[in-house]
Amino acid sequence: MNKRLLVCTLIATVPALAQAAEGRFNAVDVFFSGGTIEPTPGSGELGGRGAGARIRIGATPYVFATLQSEKVPTELKFGDGSKQELDASETRGGVGARWILDPKLSAFMRGEIASLKTEFRATSGATTTAKESGMGGHAGVEFRALPFLGIYGEGGYLTAGDLSGFEFTVGLESVESTVGSFLEYRYSNLDDSDGGGIEYSLTRGGIRIRFE
Repeated sequence: MNKRLLVCTLIATVPALAQAAEGRFNAVDVFFSGGTIEPTPGSGELGGRGAGARIRIGATPYVFATLQSEKVPTELKFGDGSKQELDASETRGGVGARWILDPKLSAFMRGEIASLKTEFRATSGATTTAKESGMGGHAGVEFRALPFLGIYGEGGYLTAGDLSGFEFTVGLESVESTVGSFLEYRYSNLDDSDGGGIEYSLTRGGIRIRFE
């Protein structure tokens, strides 16, 4: 191929790839979440529903920042009418890098700072509050499977205080309109050095507002 033609092709293609991926990535999410949280092995799964919000901003097509806040109140009822309750909340913020592979596919890596808080109320009425802060790293991909449908997923590792473990998220999103929707599943299994920990299995669904 003629060198001049190759250079012109790259100059024309790279901005197009960046624009295509950037418009899909920058977004504000408002969502409801529901599922189960198990504070320690064998203590039973507590189910409930919560809500959260998240923003992703690309400073350039290749560098971005994220901020997310979520709270999920859960409970476990027993046959005698008593119950255990667990309110789990978290705030995360981070920065990352993206690699635009073609107009339909991009990959990313993200580092984040996380603050986790749990408030557990036992059947006796006693309340225990725990706060942990730490850092995590995640990597993932986004793929535009159809003109109107995107698929994404990520996996990573989080360390917050005495808690540490793996996390995974997979999701679907509508990609054509400025105001769209998404549905995703998140699983986290965070263990501590004493053999306890906390396990999340949550489904999120909500509105995704895109901007450039």
